[in-house]
Amino acid sequence: PKIYKDHQNRFWIATTHYGLCEYLISKDSIISHSNSDLLPYGIQTGSMVCIFQDRQDNLWLGTREQGVIRFNPVRQCAFFYDQDDYQKAKLQKSPINELFQIDKHNALIGSQNGFSIFNTTSKTFTNYKGEAKNKQNNYLKSITTFNKDLQGNYWLGTSGLGIMKWN
Repeated sequence: PKIYKDHQNRFWIATTHYGLCEYLISKDSIISHSNSDLLPYGIQTGSMVCIFQDRQDNLWLGTREQGVIRFNPVRQCAFFYDQDDYQKAKLQKSPINELFQIDKHNALIGSQNGFSIFNTTSKTFTNYKGEAKNKQNNYLKSITTFNKDLQGNYWLGTSGLGIMKWN
């Protein structure tokens, strides 16, 4: 599971078996935000592996099977960005490993098959599968972490090729 503290100091847990859960400190209890009869617009239970909150207070969830989910905790509704290898502006079909907000309008999405950039204004994805040029042309895959340095370069952590710089 991945634990995330949001801008309102709430604790969220992206779990592999129970979907998205919220830890209520004052009640010392956990509630599920999976869809049910009481919460029909909630999130399908599934394997969630990463989470972050954007500047509009939406939670973004990366999943193994369902692509990327944007969840609004105030309105209690979710939007699914499904995957399709055959439509250019859609997210490439691959289990999601990590999410990272680049700036106000863009997010990086790391997956088993490379990475994607999601533009929140146009609601489109740009997918990068590519090859690593300095590592015997191995395929760029299994992006598991991101970070940005002071010069504006993005560093991608992979399982297999090590760390890579992207700008």
